[in-house]
Amino acid sequence: MPDPFYQWNNKHNGIDIDVYVHNNCGIHIKENRDFYNQIKKPDYIPDVYPHPLIDIWDNSR
Repeated sequence: MPDPFYQWNNKHNGIDIDVYVHNNCGIHIKENRDFYNQIKKPDYIPDVYPHPLIDIWDNSR
């Protein structure tokens, strides 16, 4: 079985946007099983920002 989809902190014009199943066809795709709203994936590790190699790409620094 594939990993579920996790989404959080997705905004449009400052408003949280959640995933939903169109027409409530929740027979095949179910929330809290196949996708999660406003929940980070348990083993999520954020990327380093700014990326450590930025100095190589940006000569203006």
